[in-house]
Amino acid sequence: MEEIYARVQRNDKRPLAKAKSKEELEKLYQARLPYYEEAIIRVRGTNKSSEKITKEIVKLYFKWLNKEL
Repeated sequence: MEEIYARVQRNDKRPLAKAKSKEELEKLYQARLPYYEEAIIRVRGTNKSSEKITKEIVKLYFKWLNKEL
Protein backbone atom coordinates (compact mmCIF):
# COMPACT_ATOMS: atom_id res chain seq x y z
CA MET A 1 0.00 0.00 0.00
CA GLU A 2 2.91 2.35 0.68
CA GLU A 3 4.07 2.09 -2.94
CA ILE A 4 0.56 2.74 -4.27
CA TYR A 5 0.12 5.75 -2.01
CA ALA A 6 3.53 7.19 -2.96
CA ARG A 7 2.81 6.78 -6.69
CA VAL A 8 -0.60 8.43 -6.38
CA GLN A 9 0.89 11.37 -4.49
CA ARG A 10 3.46 11.94 -7.28
CA ASN A 11 0.88 11.70 -10.06
CA ASP A 12 -0.96 14.92 -10.96
CA LYS A 13 -3.26 12.97 -13.32
CA ARG A 14 -5.01 11.20 -10.42
CA PRO A 15 -6.69 14.12 -8.57
CA LEU A 16 -9.46 12.03 -7.01
CA ALA A 17 -7.05 9.43 -5.68
CA LYS A 18 -4.49 12.04 -4.65
CA ALA A 19 -7.06 13.68 -2.35
CA LYS A 20 -7.58 10.42 -0.42
CA SER A 21 -5.78 9.40 2.75
CA LYS A 22 -3.80 6.16 2.97
CA GLU A 23 -6.71 4.62 4.85
CA GLU A 24 -9.20 5.63 2.14
CA LEU A 25 -6.95 4.26 -0.60
CA GLU A 26 -6.54 1.01 1.34
CA LYS A 27 -10.32 0.67 1.63
CA LEU A 28 -10.76 1.33 -2.10
CA TYR A 29 -8.01 -1.17 -2.92
CA GLN A 30 -9.61 -3.85 -0.74
CA ALA A 31 -12.99 -3.25 -2.43
CA ARG A 32 -11.39 -3.66 -5.88
CA LEU A 33 -9.14 -6.58 -4.95
CA PRO A 34 -11.57 -9.34 -6.05
CA TYR A 35 -11.58 -7.80 -9.55
CA TYR A 36 -7.79 -7.40 -9.63
CA GLU A 37 -7.41 -11.07 -8.69
CA GLU A 38 -9.37 -12.10 -11.81
CA ALA A 39 -6.67 -10.63 -14.07
CA ILE A 40 -4.94 -13.08 -16.37
CA ILE A 41 -1.82 -10.93 -16.51
CA ARG A 42 -0.26 -9.64 -13.29
CA VAL A 43 2.77 -7.41 -12.99
CA ARG A 44 4.48 -6.37 -9.77
CA GLY A 45 5.26 -2.68 -9.86
CA THR A 46 7.25 -2.32 -6.66
CA ASN A 47 10.58 -0.57 -7.24
CA LYS A 48 10.01 -0.35 -11.00
CA SER A 49 9.58 2.72 -13.17
CA SER A 50 6.29 3.23 -14.98
CA GLU A 51 8.14 2.70 -18.27
CA LYS A 52 9.48 -0.69 -17.15
CA ILE A 53 6.04 -1.74 -15.91
CA THR A 54 4.48 -0.70 -19.22
CA LYS A 55 7.02 -2.70 -21.23
CA GLU A 56 6.41 -5.75 -19.08
CA ILE A 57 2.63 -5.46 -19.50
CA VAL A 58 2.94 -5.13 -23.29
CA LYS A 59 5.29 -8.12 -23.47
CA LEU A 60 2.97 -10.30 -21.38
CA TYR A 61 -0.09 -9.11 -23.29
CA PHE A 62 1.38 -10.24 -26.61
CA LYS A 63 2.38 -13.57 -25.07
CA TRP A 64 -1.22 -13.93 -23.92
CA LEU A 65 -2.52 -13.06 -27.39
CA ASN A 66 -0.28 -15.71 -28.91
CA LYS A 67 -1.47 -18.23 -26.31
CA GLU A 68 2.01 -18.50 -24.82
CA LEU A 69 0.78 -17.92 -21.28
